[in-house]
Amino acid sequence: MKQCFCSSVFQRGFLIIATCMATGYAANATDATSWRGTPDPAVTKAITRIGDLYSTGAIDRAGEEVALAYYRNLSTSNGRILSAMPPEQLVPGLAHNLRPDGDSAVRVYRLAANLGNPDAFLKLGDLYLSGELVTSDPEKAFSFFQQAADLGSETASVNVGLMMIEGTGTSHNISGGIELLTEAAEKGNAKALMALGDIYRTGKPQGVDADPERSFGYYKRASDGGNIAAAIITARMLIDGEGTPSAPDKGYEIARQLFEAKDPSAMLLMGDIHLSGLPGLLTPDAKKAFEAYSMASEAGSTTGRKQTALMLVRGEGVDRDVDEGLRILQDMAESGDASAMYILGQLYENGEENAIQADVTKAFDFYRTAAASEDLSSMLRMAFMLIEGVGTSRDATTGVTVLEQLAEDGNSDANLMLGEFHSGAIGEGQPQDMEKAFGYYQTATEAGSGTARVQTALMLLRGQGTEVDREAGMTLLQSAADTGDPNAMLALGTVYVSGEAGRVDANAAISAYEAAASQGVFMAYILLGDLYSRGEILPADGELAVLYYKKAAGIETLDETGTPNNANTQ
Repeated sequence: MKQCFCSSVFQRGFLIIATCMATGYAANATDATSWRGTPDPAVTKAITRIGDLYSTGAIDRAGEEVALAYYRNLSTSNGRILSAMPPEQLVPGLAHNLRPDGDSAVRVYRLAANLGNPDAFLKLGDLYLSGELVTSDPEKAFSFFQQAADLGSETASVNVGLMMIEGTGTSHNISGGIELLTEAAEKGNAKALMALGDIYRTGKPQGVDADPERSFGYYKRASDGGNIAAAIITARMLIDGEGTPSAPDKGYEIARQLFEAKDPSAMLLMGDIHLSGLPGLLTPDAKKAFEAYSMASEAGSTTGRKQTALMLVRGEGVDRDVDEGLRILQDMAESGDASAMYILGQLYENGEENAIQADVTKAFDFYRTAAASEDLSSMLRMAFMLIEGVGTSRDATTGVTVLEQLAEDGNSDANLMLGEFHSGAIGEGQPQDMEKAFGYYQTATEAGSGTARVQTALMLLRGQGTEVDREAGMTLLQSAADTGDPNAMLALGTVYVSGEAGRVDANAAISAYEAAASQGVFMAYILLGDLYSRGEILPADGELAVLYYKKAAGIETLDETGTPNNANTQ
């Protein structure tokens, strides 16, 4: 039989198909038994491409039969095939108006996979993991990724690692997953480098200690390899001094170069930079920030569009146009953007701050709609409003159920809010179950919540929901204060005043309050004033008390008429 892969075949194109189909290939074959020998990688790659065409609705069964007949003949010909015509060139007039066919894509991918193509296994894994064209089946997805990895696919190995870490389609194996990611990262795999950067930056999954320096190293390697997303994160970390010595000039230079290259993510970063400024380098410039966000929006960035809308609402860097800003957000919300719904909820909940008439009922509706799309921020806010009865009738049972579901998934904010509910800090104001409250606060503390850490410490000191343990409570509270948490500083001062620390210590209380005051917390000045006005744990001093109360009010001195000479509102 005349070989079907000679150069004249490629020149004559589709005419050769009749000759190739004389072998009578059955298109519904799903294994490699009908292929004699091992097909050339170019052939299995082309077969995989047929599956891609099914997934986009660009090919039908007739086109598949034509293409597969051609590839079967190539695979059974003598000699090594150097190239093969792609299916879109073999089949004239591809439909492009057919519906995506996941089942047919799976069938063709399986054929290519059985012929030894790791990319086909990878495609099968993607299909079953996403569940967009076939019924989602994480276990099948994991199995296909594993088979692709066994055939040498680095991408599949990374996917296996991520699924092991998340416990998706397989049992949780965090250490095993990180080991696979590390192996791929050592080879320079950008996806693995990014994943490890994320893991060590956030300290998630639970059980992995956050390591900003290690995180920065992974992002920097990915950035050096040309990964734009990693470059953006590297720039942010340099600017903030996160995991690396602060170097705003270097971070800005990275952002500037990417911005000039018209990268939308760099446009967003440049907007953030201009909005807040860079100490010693750039002063805040809301106008330039608006321009950068607008460029990102025009480039298709939804975040840029939202930022532009917010600045229009607030009149930052542009003439205030509340109606236009709300229109943009409303359009995005109507198209299903849950984060735009959340922003609208925030705007209507805190209306007066943004020249909008407050409407908590409308705010709740936005949160509820976004929550249906599993937007975490909206779910938390909806739960709070249900518990408090704000914008809707009080329904603590439903609100708590939502929080419990989020808490089971490890959401620290949900654990914190459940602690507040059971302690009586939110809801009807009455403690529900102090033991439960302590447990939720403790879980949120372990997840890194500063507020929960303060509450856990206070409950240990007071024996609320747990046994009194002053040493553990003071250690926890002091560690929170040492991080610069002003609320922890206030609490520390209060326990020294009350004696809950095990002793009354006026000097320690004053130091804690002054530390909080140095961060602009006006309540600290009031508490200092109270110390000197009451004269309970140190001699009364009316002048000092008045001075601190003036500071709390933002008044430094008064003129002869009693009018403030200057005000420094905290």
